[in-house]
Amino acid sequence: MAEFELPILGPPPPPPAAVAVVDRGYENVRVVETGKAITVWYENRRFFNALDGLAEVLAIVAPLATPDASLNLIPLRDDQPLLELETTPRAVMGAATKGGRLEARILPPRNPPFDPLAPTANRADMTLQPALRFDQLSYSYLARADIAAPIGNGLRGVARLQAPVYPQFGFDPPTLALRSSGWMAPDVPAVFQVGTSANRAHLAGEVAYQVLGGYGFLKVKGALVQDAFPEFVAKAEARVPIWDLTLAGGWGQWPLGDWGPFFSVRRRFDRTMVEATVTKTHYGTQFRGTLGINLGFDPKPAPGTLRILPIGYYQMSYYATAYSAADPIQPDPEVDDFQDRLTPAFLEAHLSSLPWPEGSRDAPATPMPPVPSAPEVSSPPGPEGPGPRARTAH
Repeated sequence: MAEFELPILGPPPPPPAAVAVVDRGYENVRVVETGKAITVWYENRRFFNALDGLAEVLAIVAPLATPDASLNLIPLRDDQPLLELETTPRAVMGAATKGGRLEARILPPRNPPFDPLAPTANRADMTLQPALRFDQLSYSYLARADIAAPIGNGLRGVARLQAPVYPQFGFDPPTLALRSSGWMAPDVPAVFQVGTSANRAHLAGEVAYQVLGGYGFLKVKGALVQDAFPEFVAKAEARVPIWDLTLAGGWGQWPLGDWGPFFSVRRRFDRTMVEATVTKTHYGTQFRGTLGINLGFDPKPAPGTLRILPIGYYQMSYYATAYSAADPIQPDPEVDDFQDRLTPAFLEAHLSSLPWPEGSRDAPATPMPPVPSAPEVSSPPGPEGPGPRARTAH
């Protein structure tokens, strides 16, 4: 009787597009390919500006698909989908090589369908951040280390270690917290946090309603802080996406007991941010000016178990006049940190000026033919199928 050996079957290899995106340092990558469409989920922790990551992933994937296939890109934050960009490889190659507006549609996000390649879980970042704070009476230089440790499914551990270094040296109480981000409903992002900051336990969160895809926001923020007044802040924001300009106004009560209306103006640039806030409380009028500059690597080094970024985001604040309405929870849970600027309105406004990677204009205008594959190829599947269009926050 003839003897023969049965072949050992393993999981199918990931699609070439998934391998190419992971090789460039992106995480939580999933790719689903069919004869008519290619869908890519990815998380950008390489670039400070989310548009840099989006343009690079488009430029990576487009040459690996048929020219008129549907190319769908879904950026993630803490493994939660932010939005979906639908275009074609032909449109991508045309915009990247000739300039002009990328022809695309922006859709509600879809959940990633299975376990990712290059998961962010168990990969922490430590960012070293100098800071300067001064007011009319005093000033201090600070050395700060922010630690972000993604856990998965919208969860991350956050910590802040901070020490004044001049004119007096010391150590501030650390912040240690668990944060959850996601979508409570379509157009309703939310961030919640529990932990300790300044030796005070806290439970805090912010819920927002995204108006017209991000041209406006209605936000409610609250916090219960040990040995302090409850915090409650309600505000409305109007945004001009093409300028990355935000005008905000509202009313708040802060943990130090002061309450009253406030108004702020914020403008973000590629690597900087400026903001001015005026608050009128029963203690008096407070002015706060803030300047933030990203001094770190861009793109950042490849992610790893612990990625130490020696210089990060430098922030300077100036406080004047009345008793401060400072929030003892730092870093604060904010919806803006979850969305990472990628609202539908912001992306739509910048489709004509995407920062294509260097060398894109030298690439051929017609995409390369795809690598032959089965009718449907995907990253190794997990127990879940495709999720709903919005994931519930924890």
